[in-house]
Amino acid sequence: GKDDGSVSAVVTGAEAVKLIFGDSYCEILGVVISSLLSYFLALSKVTVGMLELDNWSYMLSSALVPITLGLYFHTKHLGCFPGGGEDDIESAEAEVEDRHQFPVVVIYHTIVTIAFWFMKSGMQQCEEHVNLVDDSIQDFARMDEKMKLKKQLKSRARRK
Repeated sequence: GKDDGSVSAVVTGAEAVKLIFGDSYCEILGVVISSLLSYFLALSKVTVGMLELDNWSYMLSSALVPITLGLYFHTKHLGCFPGGGEDDIESAEAEVEDRHQFPVVVIYHTIVTIAFWFMKSGMQQCEEHVNLVDDSIQDFARMDEKMKLKKQLKSRARRK
């Protein structure tokens, strides 16, 4: 081989897998969280009005979100070599470029949570309004019965 002073590193298959998964914790957790959220949303179609945020799939996805954020903020670089192999590894631009992208699954989880909360509160308000209308209908029916009874009593009193 050549002896030009460069060092070439040979990475075995096991080391490659370790490097890939070592840099992919956030992404793997993102896939797990999005799968759990998808399952949770699929359950909401089956159990309309009965699903709560205390479902195991939602709770587990919620527990994994802080872990994902922690891994994102504590992972210094992306790739096999610190600084991405660039000469100027201490520049702020190199650090930003080598960083993982923000885990989109956190935004997805936030959207699902807010949407579910709004839908749940909207459903509760609708139920309250339906109950109010039902109570009003019953009140009107009772008032009609009282009015009929008063008319009957007045007509009986006039006959006497």
